[in-house]
Amino acid sequence: MSTASSGTRLPAAVRFAAAGAAAPGTPVSGTPVSLSRRLPIYSLQARQLHVHGTVVVKLLINSKGTVDDVVLVYGIAGSDVNDAAVEAARHWTYRPAVKDGVPVSVWKTESLAFKL
Repeated sequence: MSTASSGTRLPAAVRFAAAGAAAPGTPVSGTPVSLSRRLPIYSLQARQLHVHGTVVVKLLINSKGTVDDVVLVYGIAGSDVNDAAVEAARHWTYRPAVKDGVPVSVWKTESLAFKL
């Protein structure tokens, strides 16, 4: 797992999977489609402190539709909701992206809203 510190944006460059990934600029027919999502745990402490906002993560979705890597792109400073978002995203499943009829690994950005 790779993460940035809370509230820190990672460089704009997009990382791509090594083997079996669609190369930068290579057209992929369709993006991954969400099949299942585990909700992140909104801790009692975060709720008591009225922590709210949006956490943005980048996911490496492999050719089987499972998540191989989660990168925290933008988080909520000083909160445990960032780790909760990353942990939940690790368990999500997708219908994978396809290139030339073959499922491929791609990166996808997702946002998770924490609201009271």
